[in-house]
Amino acid sequence: MSDTINPEGKQPNRGENGKMASNVDGSPIEGVFDYGIMQYEGSAETDAQARRFIEEFTHLLEKKKDKTVSEVLEEFKEKFKVKKIDHYRVEDSLWYQFTKDEKIGMSLQGFRSAQKDGKPYRVPHVAFSADLDYLDGFINRIIKKAKELNLIDKV
Repeated sequence: MSDTINPEGKQPNRGENGKMASNVDGSPIEGVFDYGIMQYEGSAETDAQARRFIEEFTHLLEKKKDKTVSEVLEEFKEKFKVKKIDHYRVEDSLWYQFTKDEKIGMSLQGFRSAQKDGKPYRVPHVAFSADLDYLDGFINRIIKKAKELNLIDKV
């Protein structure tokens, strides 16, 4: 975590090829999976791949009816080469600590790929929403909290 603005960072809406960009290092944000993909017509290639995956997945589930969910999950992870990648939990962030009691909407937009201890690591890219006058009050509450904690003098 840095208190400075990295010049390689970008405004999130200024990414390339229709993707959002990291405001930390400018890298593309990997969007969250769109579960609505089957409810609308996307590109023919994407639509066909999604349908094929769902058909394959459904077929595999039907063949495994006698197994436990844990057993089936392990087989799927092996077959589809799924690897668990650790991620920065929103609940562990300084942002969350300051905003958990606020009435600010938050939604996960995707992830930035990073490295932590030499291993792949995902950093959430979040969006938040609130009325502008509420946000003005929110900033005032943060400043007040920082003063109470003597954080202003340490910056």
